[in-house]
Amino acid sequence: MSLVQTIKLELVAAQKARLAVKVETLKMLNAAWQNKQIAARKTAADATKELTDTEALAVLRTEIKKRQEAIEAYTAGGRPELATKEQQELEILQQYLPPQLTIEQVQQIVLDKIKQTGAAGAKDFGLVMPLVIAEVAGAAEGSLVSKLVKEALG
Repeated sequence: MSLVQTIKLELVAAQKARLAVKVETLKMLNAAWQNKQIAARKTAADATKELTDTEALAVLRTEIKKRQEAIEAYTAGGRPELATKEQQELEILQQYLPPQLTIEQVQQIVLDKIKQTGAAGAKDFGLVMPLVIAEVAGAAEGSLVSKLVKEALG
């Protein structure tokens, strides 16, 4: 079952259970997916194009990042009640992320890709990075991957 289908089923269950924050959060996520899908349809020849799991996961990550930034802003602005609400939404959204790789696992993937490509220095960052990102496919944050690739090549 795709991520989008899973969320739609979870939304129905949350509505039946009257879980207001979860319903609101999942509706917001569905709206973000629909916006992405509409934008994709405008550029694609196929007007019935559905989001792939990879595209849906990218939108989910964007929404998670928005929540993290909002929490920081509300906390810095002295609005703990709003930060708490954003934290609740963040926790709901994070449930739908794939299992995350450990730093050690990502480091091993980076080293394997460096060995595979024969990369020898920082100039090969652009060669190694896309391979590692393709391998981890949403199971690690891009900033972490970038940092580890730079360390390994530097």
